[in-house]
Amino acid sequence: SQLEQEVSVLGKKVKRQNRRNLWLKKLGAIHSNQVEEKKAARRRRTVVVGDVKPLQDALDEVAQILSESCNSLGSEKQKMGKTRVVSRNKRQMVLAEESKRFKAISGHRQFKADPLKA
Repeated sequence: SQLEQEVSVLGKKVKRQNRRNLWLKKLGAIHSNQVEEKKAARRRRTVVVGDVKPLQDALDEVAQILSESCNSLGSEKQKMGKTRVVSRNKRQMVLAEESKRFKAISGHRQFKADPLKA
């Protein structure tokens, strides 16, 4: 008899818990439905005014400008980043050319008269 009472009480508690869970699910569904309706109403009130095409064109131009600037920065980095190893003969040839040019300039009469103006 005592076992039957515990089972019936336990059954009553389980039933009550199930009813409560079902009630909470219904409340949650109602609340989420109301929230969704509010969001839909807000979206309906927000109206896109005018033509969006000029904005799209402007965005395309900005994207093109940005891509060109990124490409130019990349090419500058490539130019600066690469250091070439010049052979000994090449360096000597360049040095000889520069010394020949310096001798020609230093011998010029205008350079002798005023080196800063020349």
